[in-house]
Amino acid sequence: MKNSFKYIGSAIVAGLLLSSCSLDEDNPHAGDATLNNFQAWYGMQATCYFPLNNELYSSSDWLIMAETGTDIWVSSNNGDYAKQIFNYEEFGTSTNNSKKLWKQAYTTISTCNTVINEVDNILDGEADAKNILVAEAKTLRAFYYSLLVSQFGPVTLNLESSSSITGIVDLYPKRASEKDIYAQIIKDLSEAIPVLPVEPYGGNRARVTKKTAKGLADIKFDLCYTSPLVRARETAELILAGGTMQIIEDARIEEMAFGEYEGRCCSKKGWELPDEFRRFFDGPDRYQAPEGGEDFAQVKKRTGEFLNELCKKAEYQNSNILIATHGAALAGMLNNIKGRPLTEYWGDGVHKNCAVTEVEVIDGIPKIISENVVYYDDEVEPWEE
Repeated sequence: MKNSFKYIGSAIVAGLLLSSCSLDEDNPHAGDATLNNFQAWYGMQATCYFPLNNELYSSSDWLIMAETGTDIWVSSNNGDYAKQIFNYEEFGTSTNNSKKLWKQAYTTISTCNTVINEVDNILDGEADAKNILVAEAKTLRAFYYSLLVSQFGPVTLNLESSSSITGIVDLYPKRASEKDIYAQIIKDLSEAIPVLPVEPYGGNRARVTKKTAKGLADIKFDLCYTSPLVRARETAELILAGGTMQIIEDARIEEMAFGEYEGRCCSKKGWELPDEFRRFFDGPDRYQAPEGGEDFAQVKKRTGEFLNELCKKAEYQNSNILIATHGAALAGMLNNIKGRPLTEYWGDGVHKNCAVTEVEVIDGIPKIISENVVYYDDEVEPWEE
């Protein structure tokens, strides 16, 4: 059973699509199959881009596959030209356009796999650079699989390194379901988005960026849970604008109740609360709830019950679920997932406004894929205690 949840503090900005030009840099071939140094590995990573600058996009092959056979194009003046694609006559495995797409996509997917899987064996090179280049390879792998699954349906899902590295050739490949392929596409993009920079690596605008991965992801939600509070409900409605899926309100993911302290300022510049309220930030296990309010144990309990119930719903298998909640409630859910004590309730700190956290659920067990990711360019000041 596999679900994907998006926990939203306030809002999310939708991504756009691919940024691509020409690949201006030197592109050395993969060369040494042992990949024992950064330069050889980096050269292989550059070849992940080759189909974009080679036959798929430098000629009409992808255009023909994507658009011919529809009412966008007709070939009345071209006789039998590309009749296999235009008119679906004599279409087969030898049809040139589809054969090129299949071959180039799978060849490059194998290269992407090798770049991703073998990075831990590269002992030189800067860690940040390697992380970005792996994120690029994941984005490109997702892109090539999106081309394959959209044109051919349930194809083989291969995540293994090149046989020149592993020495293993799969002689009996099996088709994966479309759901599994799309799940891998989403996983690759979800892992790439937090790592990819807004500006392209090395200033080369032929490279994919955060915007590319966000645009490719364009995740469609099957269901939405929201806190009943207006600000959370409105956020969910903004994200789902134009959608028709059900929005379910659940009081268990409301913001923490502050009772008689509700509405008072807790920033250093305008502090309006008793000094003991500072434990809210630096001693959640010792925080005493005010009259009519909640303590952290209570919030952790109710958010944990919500999370456990959600993860066990068999009908949500392979669903993408949006959850619009609040800072303390979200921290409670994540504290449950991580199995941390109340002393570590805030984890690495209060999440930024409009930040997104992704959780994948497999066989009822939630796992955090990315946390506190912001998808807008404006600078966000840290929470002022």
